[in-house]
Amino acid sequence: MRNFLRGTGLGVFLVIAAWGYPEPVYPADPLTLDAGFSTARLDSHIEYYKDAPHSLSIEQASTHAFSANFSPTPFGRPAFGYTRDAVWIRFSIENSTPAPAEIFIEHEYPLIDSLDFYIPSPHGYSAVRRGDHLPFSNRDLNYRNQVFRLSVPPGVSTYYLCMQSRGSISASMVAWAPEKFESMRRYELPLLGVYYGIMLALAFYHLFIFVTMKEKSYAYLLFFILSLAIVSLVHSGLASQYLWPDSPRWSNISHPLFSFLTILFGLQFTCAFLNVSEHSPRIYRVCLIWAHILLGISVSSLWVDYYYMTQLSAIVAGITVAMMTLLGVRSLMLKMREAYFYVLAWLSFILGILLLVLKSYALVPEMFLTTWGYQVGSSITMLLFSFGIADKMNTYRAEKMKALRRLRESEERYRLLVENAHDGIMLLMGVKPVYANASLVRMLGYDEREFSRLTLADLLPETPKGREMVFSYYNNRLAGLEAPSQYEAQMLTKRNEIIDVIIAASRITIDEGVGAISIITNISQMKRAEDTILMQFREIQVQYGRLEALNKRLLSAHNELLAMNENLTREKERIAATLRAIGDAVITIDIEGGVLLMNPSAERLTGHTVEEAGAKNLADLFSLQDLKSGQELAGLFGRVGAGALQDLADLPIVMTAPDGRERIVEVSGAPVAGSGDRPGGTVIAIRDITEKIKLEKELIKMSKIESLGVLAGGIAHDFNNLLTAIIGNLGLAKLTIRDNPDFHGFMEKIEQACLRAANLTRQLLTFSKGGAPVKKTASIGELLRESAEFILTGSPVRCEFDFENGLWPVDIDIDQVSQVLNNILINAMQAMPGGGTISVRAHNLGEVFGLPLKQGRYVRISIRDNGVGIPRKFLGRIFDPYFTTKEHGSGLGLASSYSIIKRHGGYIDVESEERRGTAFHIYLHASDGEERNHRRSDAPAEKRNGRVLVMDDEKAVRDVAINMLSYFGYRVDGARDGAEAAAMYADAMEGGDPYHAVIMDLVVPGGIGGVECLARIRELDPAAFIIVSSGYSNDPVMAGYKGYGFDGVMMKPYVLQDAISLLDEATGRTEKPIPD
Repeated sequence: MRNFLRGTGLGVFLVIAAWGYPEPVYPADPLTLDAGFSTARLDSHIEYYKDAPHSLSIEQASTHAFSANFSPTPFGRPAFGYTRDAVWIRFSIENSTPAPAEIFIEHEYPLIDSLDFYIPSPHGYSAVRRGDHLPFSNRDLNYRNQVFRLSVPPGVSTYYLCMQSRGSISASMVAWAPEKFESMRRYELPLLGVYYGIMLALAFYHLFIFVTMKEKSYAYLLFFILSLAIVSLVHSGLASQYLWPDSPRWSNISHPLFSFLTILFGLQFTCAFLNVSEHSPRIYRVCLIWAHILLGISVSSLWVDYYYMTQLSAIVAGITVAMMTLLGVRSLMLKMREAYFYVLAWLSFILGILLLVLKSYALVPEMFLTTWGYQVGSSITMLLFSFGIADKMNTYRAEKMKALRRLRESEERYRLLVENAHDGIMLLMGVKPVYANASLVRMLGYDEREFSRLTLADLLPETPKGREMVFSYYNNRLAGLEAPSQYEAQMLTKRNEIIDVIIAASRITIDEGVGAISIITNISQMKRAEDTILMQFREIQVQYGRLEALNKRLLSAHNELLAMNENLTREKERIAATLRAIGDAVITIDIEGGVLLMNPSAERLTGHTVEEAGAKNLADLFSLQDLKSGQELAGLFGRVGAGALQDLADLPIVMTAPDGRERIVEVSGAPVAGSGDRPGGTVIAIRDITEKIKLEKELIKMSKIESLGVLAGGIAHDFNNLLTAIIGNLGLAKLTIRDNPDFHGFMEKIEQACLRAANLTRQLLTFSKGGAPVKKTASIGELLRESAEFILTGSPVRCEFDFENGLWPVDIDIDQVSQVLNNILINAMQAMPGGGTISVRAHNLGEVFGLPLKQGRYVRISIRDNGVGIPRKFLGRIFDPYFTTKEHGSGLGLASSYSIIKRHGGYIDVESEERRGTAFHIYLHASDGEERNHRRSDAPAEKRNGRVLVMDDEKAVRDVAINMLSYFGYRVDGARDGAEAAAMYADAMEGGDPYHAVIMDLVVPGGIGGVECLARIRELDPAAFIIVSSGYSNDPVMAGYKGYGFDGVMMKPYVLQDAISLLDEATGRTEKPIPD
């Protein structure tokens, strides 16, 4: 028994411990024998080796060279579980006495197939073969476990044990002095006898109770006790010793077979004892299916390999025990009385197992309770189960007695009911009344003694509904033939009066005799009342004929009223649907101004439902003022009769609700006719024209902006042409007076003013319709610094910069993005009139999430101020066109900024808190190209060579371009329009001196422009390098010049650096800086 619990306990306790802690390894020291030696465990003194191919011999295992292959056991506990390997055990015993010592080695796990114990001798090792595959008679000692008798010589001796088994393998062994071993046997055997005696006594007790009471709980518990006892005998080795000593095969089969049967009967006992089928039918069906599976597994264990069945038994046991425990807990939650016995019994069983497991692994001291904890726990468990069944049967018995008592009380109540019933009740057996209640006796005019001497014939008259009919029905009922259960009949009273009755009869069997019980109701008065009613009915029929004619006339009038009502209902539905569908608010008031009706549009406009408004006057819902003069229109609705509302039909009026909401409306109305010539009220129609007024204002704004855009688009080309000529000539002038720094500075300022004028032109062009931005790869950090310095110069606001090292360049239209930055910086500066700090940050983003952006690399720009902030209610509208909170603002700055960032494929967002400040976040797509410096250098010029053709309709622009490029060594020719340029290009090719590049104006009024000229030149020279130039940067060709076939783009007014850079690319030169 100790071996059984030691094997199963490993899964309950040590496996849990091993899960959370590393496996310690203990050194295998020799077991020391001295003169006072009595007993000792060998668990911590052994080493092991697993021989997977089963090829190791004792000669190999005992060599010094092989010694290193043996390892100490983990935790000092030699349990190896289920394995097909041969497990070799080695341990040493040191005899410190001068004489040989006689000891016994007990192997505590009897269910191992083969044990080969090797004892050292002068000529090597001699083998002693044991195991449960051999008959019990092969053992030296008549003991349930395998015991090896050793004579240990003085000094250290090493012993080997080779184990093989189809079940679990354990090498738990104990060394005993012979006299101590015999003492243990004498102590152990009576206790085991007491334990199994208790189990056997309980089995016979439950067998007797089952035969007596036929209660299946006793039968299941009987088989559970017997199966558990046999499993305990098998695990303790007692089964092999006493039950089947000469049958090793049955010894192996019995282990899984009775394990499965124990589990099966335990589950069946649980379901029966806890009445699972009644309180949990679904769970019971699951348990029933599982029980059939267990039965099939139990039968299959007779021929399936022992190795698999023993492992399966452990798994099945775990599942079933979990099911039984859950059933116990569920029953306890349902407060079932028997559940307390069940749970307490299981706790006793588990506690007994736990105590023995703890003792086996030296976690508690060895004493009677820890050594015999399993036997004590299982005995208490079976006793508690028995007490639980007995208590359950006593409870059933008490409930049965209670039910009998209730039955007697019910019979008494039934008797009182029959005795005091208003109707007569009679019991007939044969032709004589056996019983009649007092009501029937009184109904027929007899006393009880007289009635007891009568027969059925004495109670029935010779009438069609009397004796003949009743006897016929009665005899048919007794014979089991068809007979009505209730029928009308006649009976005879003591005074020979015939009374009409209704008899309700049914067949009854008493003491194997057949009779009938009848309930008899006297309906004589009902019959007389029926005659009276019949006479009155005839009179009513006469009156009915008269009423029928009147009813037809009433019905005709009723149908006419229904038709009129239906028409009225349809008309009301049409009016209601019309009121719901129209967008104008409609309100009906009485002559006092009280609200009678409001359509849904009126409810939305006033903010009141018709129920709320019904208790108010119309003047309480809103007030009206003239839009232009602001004059209060008091008493307006009282003057409906005078036509005041009709006069105001097209006049815009301000309607103010009590909560301060204002709407601009148009009001019209008409009186409702009342009694006589007096009006009954007024119907008022209110049209909300707030959005219409706003739209009209916005259209005026848009027309102004559109005019500005048309103006900007019209002058941009000519203005930029003029600026190109000015800036170009300034550049040439700077080159020629480089040695005069003062004059050079003046020229620099003039050039900067011209560039600002060009930038102003581009800003004006954002209000006109145009194409996509003209992008260049630029440094956003440099642009941020330039914009901040330009905007904040001379203001009390300072700027702090925080840029990530290695900030990525971006592809942007520098002028447009500068406009965005300027708008945001100006707003930030204006939000801090008393001064403050603007924080400008920029850093790289490898990827973005949660934003409406395509995946890719981005640069995030944050501009934060600590100004007044934006109210939360305005945050969602700040990017709307024309929305502004400034007194003189246009509402276009942030709207155009939003549009520019969107056209760049980026995103702009804002966060703000009142009195804390505002932050704008801009996301721009990072460039894959290299940053190009847009500043001009003062490095000395370097002469170029090559031939360039300039086409521009403005002579001033053409001349300045020729002069600039000629200054740097280019051979430059000019053309007025595209036709002349194409002809000159053709002549150059024919003359063998072709142009390296062509710079052509995009638009030539009245002539061939850049696009058409491009097509002609491409026909002549597909490899020509052609640069497009225009003063109108928002033209789609300028934004997508490569898509139109151009190789480069220059926006007017252009500077020397732009032209030289593109021409260097055309001639194959490395870009060199151009001096200022």
